[in-house]
Amino acid sequence: LGVGGVIGLFIMALNLAYWGMASPPGWLVWMRIPKDVGIVFLGTGYAAGFALLFQKERWGKVLGVFTPAGRMALTLYLMQSVISLCLYDGWGLGLVGNTPPSLTVLLSLVAFAAQVAFSHWWLARFRFGPVEWLWRSLTYGRFQPMRPLPTGAAGAAS
Repeated sequence: LGVGGVIGLFIMALNLAYWGMASPPGWLVWMRIPKDVGIVFLGTGYAAGFALLFQKERWGKVLGVFTPAGRMALTLYLMQSVISLCLYDGWGLGLVGNTPPSLTVLLSLVAFAAQVAFSHWWLARFRFGPVEWLWRSLTYGRFQPMRPLPTGAAGAAS
């Protein structure tokens, strides 16, 4: 997090220093490279931070609410694309460019919370997310059982 944050602050300072200039210096274009490196460091830091938090018992319980969303990651990824198109694209509500960033973040958080709730509901009834089931069935060359196994038969299939 530290390296990514420092690089991000440096790039932000450069952008602010040359803000509004009609023709910023040509070398500024090359600042995309450290910016991208900083993003990689920042993302890796966040992932490592969440992994460390999951190892703590108390945080594991708090973050465990996202476990079903992780089990349905491909379904939710595709669903997020459809939801975003419906909210922001011109054939949907057309909110892109018409809402302030704070409202956009709020809408995104509400959409994600709804997806987490949906994943809890879905996995209480089925073994896999719908796209995960399709992927698994295609991988094994036969339809996979969707319904949960009866209690006590958990070790019978994987």
